[in-house]
Amino acid sequence: MHGMNYWPPTRFPTKHDSILYDTAKINKELEEKSSIIHDLCPDNWAQIFEYFEIMDLFTTFGSITDAVDQVLFNENNRFLLRGLILDAGVKDVPESIPFNRVISLTLNETTSLGVL
Repeated sequence: MHGMNYWPPTRFPTKHDSILYDTAKINKELEEKSSIIHDLCPDNWAQIFEYFEIMDLFTTFGSITDAVDQVLFNENNRFLLRGLILDAGVKDVPESIPFNRVISLTLNETTSLGVL
C-alpha cells in the first residue's frame, strides 16, 4: 500500500438485489393500504357469507366483530340465509339462527325435526 490509492471494492448490483428491492417496495405499499378484519364493513361480510352454509356461518363467524353480528343477527338487515341443510349428522341447531330469514331448507330422510 506504499503510494497506492485505496479504492473500496466495487459492488455490482445483481438480479437478487433487484428482487429484494422490489419486494421491500411492494411490502411498504401494501403496509400503507392493508386493513384488518375489523375494517371490513357489513356489505363485505354479506358477500363473504354467501359462500358458506348457514350452520358454518353461525358456528364459525358469530361474534367475531360487530360488523359480522350486524349481518347475522340484526333484524333490520335483509341478509337472507340460503342453504340450511339438516341431515342425520346435525344434532343441534344454533339457537341464534333467525329462521324467518332462511329461504332454502333441505331436510333429508333421516332428519329429526326435534333438532329445530
